[in-house]
Amino acid sequence: MSLPMVSGFFLEEYEVSEEGLAGRNFAGVRKCVRRSDLRALRYAPLMKWFRLETQSGNVARVSVMLMGLPEFARLLLQNAPQGAIDARTLDVLRATAAGNTPSIWT
Repeated sequence: MSLPMVSGFFLEEYEVSEEGLAGRNFAGVRKCVRRSDLRALRYAPLMKWFRLETQSGNVARVSVMLMGLPEFARLLLQNAPQGAIDARTLDVLRATAAGNTPSIWT
């Protein structure tokens, strides 16, 4: 389970903006998720990533090891469509935006 987290740290590359998220995952696949196309956002505590799903079913997973994770969380809280974020994930995003990022050890 730690292999995806470690490889993600070195191989994933994302750029976060008010419009959405663009970049590539650890397998080299390019992903682009526009905030307006976001259908669901969930935090997966066992895998230590945020899972973003678009209206068309495309999925992007963002590791908690992402540099700039608090800014990522702030932008999602400000710009995600109403109802896209579940309650548990909302709590994690609020804590992350405040600088309390999820632990990779628990």
